[in-house]
Amino acid sequence: PALGADVVPPVDIIGWVLAGARELTVGLVLGVTARALFAGVELAGGLVETQAGFSLASLIDPISGDMTQVTSLYQTLLATCLFLAADLHHIFIMALRHSYELLPPAGGDPITTTGLGAQVSALGLKLFGLAVQLAVPALVVTFSVDLVLVLVSRAVPQMQFFSVGYPVKMAGG
Repeated sequence: PALGADVVPPVDIIGWVLAGARELTVGLVLGVTARALFAGVELAGGLVETQAGFSLASLIDPISGDMTQVTSLYQTLLATCLFLAADLHHIFIMALRHSYELLPPAGGDPITTTGLGAQVSALGLKLFGLAVQLAVPALVVTFSVDLVLVLVSRAVPQMQFFSVGYPVKMAGG
């Protein structure tokens, strides 16, 4: 209803195929963009749990059926809850509506792939940057714990480093 009555449907089968391909491509791009945000959160959780030593305790992710670690699953569920609690899904719905204003259905030229590689690589770069920004506080803490444990192990060589250091590192993580 928000689009108005100026949308003219295609009249032949080729027009319908092109319109369907265009709508599928726009939907795929929006879906991949939304998934990239949560992939950044999962990557940040993976960085933290690898550094903190939580990667030894793996769980099965009930959503995807893959092996995942505790911190990554926790951060993904927390990000989903915050996404819904902050009403950010409304922004996604508005972006979907705005996509119909920018690219009207069944109209215009079909979407071309020129510059698509550059856009995908830019999205990947932003995803990695987001993951590092989310993981930096925990990485600094675990690096500091590693540094303290190294200094203690050098000062007291009789101490069992792995039996004492691993729980301390996990607590710091």
